[in-house]
Amino acid sequence: MNKKHWEENVEKFGMSLTSTTKTETIKKLEVDALTRTIKLFSNNGKTILEVGCGNGHNIFHLSKTFPTRNFTGIDYVDSMIKNAKVLCKNRKNVNFYTEDIFKLDKNKKLLKEYDIIFSDRCLINLQSDKKQKKGFLQMVKKTKKDGIIICLENFVDIHKNQNSMRKMVGLPARKIAEYNKFIDVLDWLNYTKEFCNLIHWEDYSSLHDLILYVILPMTNGGKIEYDHPIVKAITDFCLEYYKHKTPNFGTFNQNRLYVFRKK
Repeated sequence: MNKKHWEENVEKFGMSLTSTTKTETIKKLEVDALTRTIKLFSNNGKTILEVGCGNGHNIFHLSKTFPTRNFTGIDYVDSMIKNAKVLCKNRKNVNFYTEDIFKLDKNKKLLKEYDIIFSDRCLINLQSDKKQKKGFLQMVKKTKKDGIIICLENFVDIHKNQNSMRKMVGLPARKIAEYNKFIDVLDWLNYTKEFCNLIHWEDYSSLHDLILYVILPMTNGGKIEYDHPIVKAITDFCLEYYKHKTPNFGTFNQNRLYVFRKK
């Protein structure tokens, strides 16, 4: 079901961000979070792999910011990879391949190991705890010892917190899309301890999501407006604020960034 969903999204939206996300503003915050994390924790690691790269927008921006590093993106939807190659056609430090997260160790085009591996709302498309852990383990195995694994994923616990805010002001709970399975935070962190040390986490989209999913819907009959000027303004504010301060606007989001160092 999931693969069909994303294939249909590509057919409908093409190279647009809308193929993989509903709003440009959250993508800006995701790219910013990835950029800051790579600068802080990568120890100048040169090889970077994105698992579940979609149509390449993360790598498009990151490869411009880090022109001396080599980026590879994999996705199991072939049409996503075709669009990613077009988007990044002028980037010499970029490669894309069609591949399944469960077969990273089988692809001879990939390096044996990478300095940095990251996922951005990829693991939530694996629809069982067992598959999510299996996918993460593949990422771990492809990471060099003392290398970095970055996960920007959606988590049940903080999504519930967002819904509790909506309930408090009389709004209905937001349902998780049928093609997603949000991750249980405590179970997840307990599993990762075997392979990695948790070195950083942040709720980079909390203020953005509080405005988008709670405050604005209070003013317009419950409607979520992804392109509202206030959402764009709060995104610009966060991008400027994070140049100087660590994100500290609570846990009203559903996306969270975790950074692990492989043992």
